[in-house]
Amino acid sequence: MGDSGARAGAGRRVVLVSGAPGAGKSALATARYNGRAATRHPVHVVDTMSAELAAEFDQPIGLGELVVVDTSVPVDVARVVDKVLARFPASRHHDRTVVR
Repeated sequence: MGDSGARAGAGRRVVLVSGAPGAGKSALATARYNGRAATRHPVHVVDTMSAELAAEFDQPIGLGELVVVDTSVPVDVARVVDKVLARFPASRHHDRTVVR
């Protein structure tokens, strides 16, 4: 029967990158991160992020295909799902359901 772990798209990675486009993205990311300090999970040991620290994490690290989402405006989740699923063979997503 072959390898039971084998399936279409196995091992592929899609990286979802969200934030504001352009020059303002670091400032927006920093403000959002710092604004969530009171509700952030304890695993995040940095309470406040400076612009310099944010700049260190400003680019994807190259682990998969990118899907970029502009979160400075309302996001069409179904469109994002379609973009992600488009990176996988059709057999993987023949029956998708988006929970709203």
